[in-house]
Amino acid sequence: MAQTEALIELAGQPVVLSYSSVSAEYEALRRRAVVVNRSHRSRMKFAGAKAGEVLTGLVTNDVTALTPGQGQYAAALTAKGKVVADVRILALEDGFLTDASPRARAPLLRAVRHDDFRRGALRVRARSRVARNRA
Repeated sequence: MAQTEALIELAGQPVVLSYSSVSAEYEALRRRAVVVNRSHRSRMKFAGAKAGEVLTGLVTNDVTALTPGQGQYAAALTAKGKVVADVRILALEDGFLTDASPRARAPLLRAVRHDDFRRGALRVRARSRVARNRA
């Protein structure tokens, strides 16, 4: 097993901060399963008749061209074109799932036009933590 130099607990899970050597880290990456806990990230699901249109208006890419199971990287923008966040987008059967840094959640939600909510054309569910399966 690879030797770790610094180990902490984050959200109840052990996290290696550093390995005892570069070769120990390389061994862990190449010969063992490495899991990266990203549950702290902000996830939003965009669904509804205008989900693709609204999301395309918020980011630098055309997400309506994605088919379910496809994903892409994009930059989220303000109405004035200022970059708010790096976003990963996954097309689902019933909408789109976005993944961004936790601090990008509020700016993304502010950027969504409120009239789309009122007309029922868009539903957004934001989560900053992923539910865990507890045995």
